[in-house]
Amino acid sequence: MSPNASRSVAIAVSGTAVAAAVIGSLSLSSLIAVTVPNDAHVVVPTAVQRQLVCAGGIYDFVGDQSTLTLVGSSTPSVGNGEIVATISDDSGATASIINHLGDSARVSATETASFANEEISGFLAAECGDPLNEAWLVGGDTTTGRDSVIVITNSSDVAATIDLEVFGSRGAIESPGAQGIVIAAQSQRAFSLAGFAPAEPSPVVHVTSNGAPVWTTIQTTIVRGLVAGGLDSVTPASGAAMSAIFPLVVVPDQSVVGPLLADPDFSDMQTLVRVFVPGDTEGVVTIRVTNIATGEFTDTTAEIAAGRVFDVPLAELAAGNYSVDIAGGMPFVASVRFASYASSISAADIAWATAAPQFTGTVAVTAPTATTLAITNPGEAEATVAVSGPNGARDYSIAPHTTRLVAAAAGTWVFESTAPVSVAQVVTGSRGIAVTRGVPAPGSVGAVSVFTG
Repeated sequence: MSPNASRSVAIAVSGTAVAAAVIGSLSLSSLIAVTVPNDAHVVVPTAVQRQLVCAGGIYDFVGDQSTLTLVGSSTPSVGNGEIVATISDDSGATASIINHLGDSARVSATETASFANEEISGFLAAECGDPLNEAWLVGGDTTTGRDSVIVITNSSDVAATIDLEVFGSRGAIESPGAQGIVIAAQSQRAFSLAGFAPAEPSPVVHVTSNGAPVWTTIQTTIVRGLVAGGLDSVTPASGAAMSAIFPLVVVPDQSVVGPLLADPDFSDMQTLVRVFVPGDTEGVVTIRVTNIATGEFTDTTAEIAAGRVFDVPLAELAAGNYSVDIAGGMPFVASVRFASYASSISAADIAWATAAPQFTGTVAVTAPTATTLAITNPGEAEATVAVSGPNGARDYSIAPHTTRLVAAAAGTWVFESTAPVSVAQVVTGSRGIAVTRGVPAPGSVGAVSVFTG
């Protein structure tokens, strides 16, 4: 898919990065005398109960029905936590609600699902996450043969009122019925994104919840002609930022996918970056794609108009593992789409990667099967990361602007870093590929010194 080909997207590939320097100064016109008390007490804040939500439900239009029906559920793998409740409807169980056990930073869960029928075929994996009052979903497609389903889960004991803003390749999309959506307490609702943004190749959805925070995802499926081939779940970013890190993107062998790309119906097998700039400030983003094995990289610059969604293809990449680092002069949201194809069973699949947040301290990732973990250090200083899990424990020194791959057994892996890093995993199933992130606990704080006297 290359919907931006006629949108005057300026793309230039070079061997050097675009850098920006900001110089600031501070002037103190006066000094204020402060009396410091003699006694100091260290107060460790009480940990907030952390609750993760797995979206769980797999939805589809069944027969001639015009409404979505629950056709299956994912399987959650949980580490350092326990499932305390599930949300069900008349069709069966949907979401799982997970509370942490012990340190809230160490709880993690990943949901997986594999399907193979006439309507849905592929492999889904997604991290289970903390409910949010504001979220951005960057991914999906509502053109012919492509279904995108917005799944909103309210795990709390009070109702949530949801407003959706939908953007596409031509800007904001007028979406009747997207405001004032009520999600009852302890419930889940699913909506076809095509109902809000029909025939849109590049949707981005801004979710605002008044009342209870919610966990929102986009389930994506693909049917080419009469053959299903593509399933994934787009997980939310909590807000726009000046950078976006994708620790691991797997590019398939071009000898396998190249012949498929000759068919326009397989254009979404092309690796691409989707970028959206909220507001009215346009700018330039630099997309650095680094071969993890060799360290070689290419920089692509793209002019991004505010308020419109742009898909930037990452063409001519050799098969292998890559990291993607996007930097901009203005806040933006982004995702990366990549694909897989199993020739032995003619199974095509896609994966949508949401940017992995940077963290210092502790994050956990649960691997549902043996997998590859990736740790990216986007900073200028070396990071020491202690990694512990089913295979044991080891410290890794991650040089600036590099990514370390770690082969991992199934189970929960805990990362403790001395400097900001991002972590992700690529999970493979018999019918495809998917990617999940490590997301730190919201509002994490350390000990605070309180002075009295």
